[in-house]
Amino acid sequence: MTKVPTLAELEKRAWGVVPHLKDEAAAADQRRTLSSETVRKLFDAGLLRYFQPRRYDGWEMPWGTQYYVSKIIAHGCPSTAWVVSVVGQHLCHAARFGAEAQDEVWAGSKDIIVATSSTTRPNAKATRVKGGFIVEGNYCFSSGIDHSAWGLANGAIDGEGPARWYFLVPRKDYTVDDTWHTIGMRGTGTKDMSVQKAFVPEHRAIRFDVFNNANPPGCRHNPGYIYAMEMGPHVHGSSPLGPVVGTAEGAVEAYIEITRNRVSALTGQRVTDSDAVHLRLSESSAEVHAADLVARHDLELLHERGKAGQLLSEKEKVELVRNRGYIAEQCVRAVTRLVRQMGALGIFDDNPLNRYYRDIHAMTTQVGVSWDATMPHYGRWALGVAARGIMSPGASHVMPPSKG
Repeated sequence: MTKVPTLAELEKRAWGVVPHLKDEAAAADQRRTLSSETVRKLFDAGLLRYFQPRRYDGWEMPWGTQYYVSKIIAHGCPSTAWVVSVVGQHLCHAARFGAEAQDEVWAGSKDIIVATSSTTRPNAKATRVKGGFIVEGNYCFSSGIDHSAWGLANGAIDGEGPARWYFLVPRKDYTVDDTWHTIGMRGTGTKDMSVQKAFVPEHRAIRFDVFNNANPPGCRHNPGYIYAMEMGPHVHGSSPLGPVVGTAEGAVEAYIEITRNRVSALTGQRVTDSDAVHLRLSESSAEVHAADLVARHDLELLHERGKAGQLLSEKEKVELVRNRGYIAEQCVRAVTRLVRQMGALGIFDDNPLNRYYRDIHAMTTQVGVSWDATMPHYGRWALGVAARGIMSPGASHVMPPSKG
């Protein structure tokens, strides 16, 4: 069995990859997917094994590991950080299935990516047949799918009501539909998974409520608490936080580096002599620092509850979701303020702040950290108004027809 690194060791490895990511970030942006070289470096550094079960040579580390590792990676490339955190988390998803499904997932290489779709196109369909299901159609927002070995499709079963299921599908049963043409987070390659009437046996299908509740089938085979803890929007929705906060930290870092020796093209004066510059930098830095502190606090809460086998209260759940929206908004404001302060310099493609700006605006449209999606729930709970949306069961996430 492979020796499990400490979090400090993983963080050191992540910093070791950052120089390559900085050199590669612009190319990944243009390519609209990570390079095979980048993915290989992530595998070689063990940066995608943190939630992989130990019985498959993984690290089986605590919840929150993805935050600390991906936050560092975002300093080099926000898109890569997204794959490390949001996609890397999907190995925990796979390990919540039963033993037979897990054995299939890790039967070949121990270095794999599992791409998960969060929404479906109208052509997506699942039909129950003898021994399993026939799954077909397009499944959207599958980050890292170009490099995936498995995919998680999701949807309701025809004729069986609104209950949604996950369907674990091997790479041979789906193709990639290139729908990812965006203003930001281009390097994530978040394309559609297109499944052509694939047979999914029963052991590779799991209902959402079974998957999200405490003690799903997989926890009987893996001792780590992350496979037994209650999931749901209040838990797995925390994985974007590392890329979000890390992108804002990277933007502040890049702004300081650029501004330190910058001279105004209009006045000829050193930009660092401006009180307005000092004010804006300080304000943005404070916002990012505060966002980091809130994120650390909330991830520690999830870790403590999971390790103790305790369920979260409703108050804690709505506070966690609220805090994610707040963290993301502080980071967006921090980056936007710095780009605006740079004037016309901030709009050029070769300015790293430009990419941080586009990426953080793109990543914070994700439902787990979107302001409009996350903030109302605490208010509804506090005022005793009926819950609805992402915090209520059976919420539907269906995409409009693709024009591509």
